[in-house]
Amino acid sequence: MNIKRLLPALAGLALLGLAAPHALAWNGTGRRVAASIAYDPLTPKTKARVDALLMRYRDYGLWMREMPAGYTDKGRWAFLKASTWPDDVRKTPENRPRRHYVDLPIIAPGYTQIALAGLRLADTLNAQKF
Repeated sequence: MNIKRLLPALAGLALLGLAAPHALAWNGTGRRVAASIAYDPLTPKTKARVDALLMRYRDYGLWMREMPAGYTDKGRWAFLKASTWPDDVRKTPENRPRRHYVDLPIIAPGYTQIALAGLRLADTLNAQKF
């Protein structure tokens, strides 16, 4: 095997290895994107109920002070800020590692039923008369 051909491949693998931890990370940006996808299709009544619940959280005032100038949807902003709460509390006495996330194998028995149950829950919440 020619070392001159092998060297670029090894260098490429090394770069991929350095980038992998960042590519696999589920950070605040990823959480806010997921929250945005979840919040946007909610009905106005459901959004109002979610917004009212988030207003009761002790950090709501802080979230509003952090809202960028020109951003007008306070409810959506609070929802996006709340989505990073599991990371925000990791180094505090409020940390509850077992509540941070749930790992499910992608091909777990009943996975489709779990996903469908989540969709049914969203439909139920949207159908509620708040």
